[in-house]
Amino acid sequence: MDKRYNLYNLVSQFKSYLLAGKIKSSKQGLNRKVLKKTTIKNYLSDLRHFLSWFQYHLANASSSSPVEIIASVDVETILKYKQYLVDNKLPNKTVNRRLSTLRKFFSFCISQDWIKINPAKQVINVVAGKNKAKLSKSNDKRQIDILDDFKKYLDKTGLDGAQINNTLSDISEFISLVKSY
Repeated sequence: MDKRYNLYNLVSQFKSYLLAGKIKSSKQGLNRKVLKKTTIKNYLSDLRHFLSWFQYHLANASSSSPVEIIASVDVETILKYKQYLVDNKLPNKTVNRRLSTLRKFFSFCISQDWIKINPAKQVINVVAGKNKAKLSKSNDKRQIDILDDFKKYLDKTGLDGAQINNTLSDISEFISLVKSY
């Protein structure tokens, strides 16, 4: 069975989520915020791009369900994807839009109880300007290296995989919060 097909079924579920819109309360009562058709089209296109990249570059889909594969995406995966986009010289706006799509998609995954933490929220957008982009690139690489070293240390302590992932996720979130100040 082709696992790629199953992953792409997530795209249709995400589309339904986007079409449902967000309910917001206001003085007049509850309002539904409806996304524009172009926004939905871009979200779906960006998600398909990420899923293709993920399957080609990283995913080991031989024995995993689509939900297990999505749950395996972590901050490091998102940083590698961001770096892939930057290395392929995509405009900063496109890179940032695709990161925004991932934030929205993983919020959807949280709403489905497939994951607990949104790994894309911990990755900052590309900053305009050559020097700032280089700085962002080196900081992302350094963050990956630090997290990788810390993961090796945690592996030696005897913690199980879930505890290690939760710890790394907490640290990544802390780092992203510090970066935003």
